Amino acid sequence: MSRYVQSHLKDMNRLTVYRLLSGAREVSKAEVSRLTGISGTTVLKIMDFFIEAGLVHESGEGASVLGRKPHMLRFNPDAGYAVGAVLEGHFLNVGLVNLSGNVVCSKKVIVEGLGIEEIVGNELPAYIEEVTAASGADKSKILAAGVGVPAAIMDAGNKKIVWLAPVMGLGQPIRLREEFARLERRFGVPFLIENDVNVAAIGEYMARGRKIKDMGYISLGAGLGAGIILDGRLRRGVRGSAGEISYMVFDQNHCSRSGETGWLEQRINVRAVRREFGFSIYDFEEGVMAHREEVIGYITPMLALGIVNFAVPLDLELVAVGGVFAEILGQELIAALTEKAGALCYIGADIQMRKSGDPGVVGAAMEAIEENLSRLLGEEGAQ
Repeated sequence: MSRYVQSHLKDMNRLTVYRLLSGAREVSKAEVSRLTGISGTTVLKIMDFFIEAGLVHESGEGASVLGRKPHMLRFNPDAGYAVGAVLEGHFLNVGLVNLSGNVVCSKKVIVEGLGIEEIVGNELPAYIEEVTAASGADKSKILAAGVGVPAAIMDAGNKKIVWLAPVMGLGQPIRLREEFARLERRFGVPFLIENDVNVAAIGEYMARGRKIKDMGYISLGAGLGAGIILDGRLRRGVRGSAGEISYMVFDQNHCSRSGETGWLEQRINVRAVRREFGFSIYDFEEGVMAHREEVIGYITPMLALGIVNFAVPLDLELVAVGGVFAEILGQELIAALTEKAGALCYIGADIQMRKSGDPGVVGAAMEAIEENLSRLLGEEGAQ
């Protein structure tokens, strides 16, 4: 067997055991071998490595009917962290997340009027510093960072390109190579960029225990977008625009123009509601709360149309709804959407409130961890 194949198998075995441990409360070495099919000798070597790296610690003896009691192992989610940051139009949410997807510390700020380049290059670094300092976490344990932006992200030669972000006033593709290079030099970890609703879909999928194979996540806030999980995997699409329900059109006379937001998004988002009801961004939540019924009546007919045309053709198990309107209006909005969707199509859709408190922050951080697990599980992680 070649050295390359041996190394690959070792990495795969470590990854298999890591995934088992990260999803289990307590487990013995014998159980790890039985559940994964990896030999006992190999499991012992992996566990020695994990214990030395701080990923696992022994938690005492387990029960046994016959023979020696097994030594139980417990996963240590605070052995590593990732930064998750999500730009949702007018708001930037930054958090530090551990290996189990728990938010250790977070901060949300208004960044209205700033462009993506300025936010990523100038605003984001300061807030990352603030959140990591406030968390009290060991900075050497931060493995990576993920950034979600309200845009279609295209991977061209492994260089992420923001090519469609009309909600941010971006009509032309931009490459954020220099901004991300500065972030990586400053913090000493790799940075990932992804669509904001895609990372929220990942965060929501994790909050539901990764048990749902096919689900959608809709975010209604500064913009309107959806993330799609099919067979347990995020669907990005060939141009990175899978889930862009903002471009749904229910008017055959509509003419789309480059740089404009989509037909559906033009009618339901924060700006449209502010225009319709006269709210400012600074009294937005209070205004929506004071006009709950009217706002729900404004949003529901159009969003229910979008949900039905999104969920039914894909036969999704459920659609989770998040974003600022879900935060403010809660179950009243969900009930209205469910009723309207059922009236529009007898198949209907299982529409639920999001479970995760910070799906975008969690999803961005966990996607970054997933992309960089080799740093955690490789030989350098033991040093």
